[in-house]
Amino acid sequence: MYLLGIYYSTFYLLVYLTFQMGKYIEQYKQMYYCGDMLFYWLGDICKLIDLTEAKSLLDFGCGQGKQYAGWGDLDAQTHLGMMPALYDPGVEQFEKMPDGKFDGVYSTDVMEHIPEEELPESLELIFSKATKFVYLAICTSPSMATLPNGENAHCTLEDIDWWKEIVNRYRPTDILTHIRTYNQDDQSENFEVIA
Repeated sequence: MYLLGIYYSTFYLLVYLTFQMGKYIEQYKQMYYCGDMLFYWLGDICKLIDLTEAKSLLDFGCGQGKQYAGWGDLDAQTHLGMMPALYDPGVEQFEKMPDGKFDGVYSTDVMEHIPEEELPESLELIFSKATKFVYLAICTSPSMATLPNGENAHCTLEDIDWWKEIVNRYRPTDILTHIRTYNQDDQSENFEVIA
C-alpha cells in the first residue's frame, strides 16, 4: 500500500508540474537543447557513481539526449558506465517520467530554466526519484538563448547560497546532494556538497 501511495504521489506531482509549467514547456518544445552541458560535469557525476556504487541513473532534463549518442570521442554513456533513464518534459521522446527510483539523479543546466515558484515541486520530484545521490549543475547568469516569447531562457538566476537553502528544504537527509553553480564565463565557479 505504501508503494502505491508513492506511485500516486509521484503521478499527481508530474501532472501538476506539467500543468503549471505548461507555458514554459511549450516554449522549450519549440527550441533545440541537445544535452551537451552534461560533458562539463561528467567527472563530478562519475565520482558520485563510484562513491555510492550507483547502478541506475536518471538524467532529469536530458534535452534531446544527443550526449548519449556519441559525438566523436564524447559519449556520456561510456563515461558513466551505464545508460541512464532519460526525462525531459520539453522533448516529446522523453516527456514521460521513467518508472521507479534510481540510485543517482542528475540535472545539468535545468534548474535555472524552472520558474522560482515551481522549484519546490520540481525538487520534490527529483528527490522522490533518488535513493543515493542527487547532482545539480545550475547556471547563475543569463542564457545566450531566448525563448520564442522573447524571455531569457534562464528565469531563476540565484547564487549558490540561495540554491543551497532551497534545496535543503526539500532534500531528504539520507540523499547525498552536490550542487555546482557556474556562469557562462566560468564553468567551475562554486561547488557545494550537502552531506
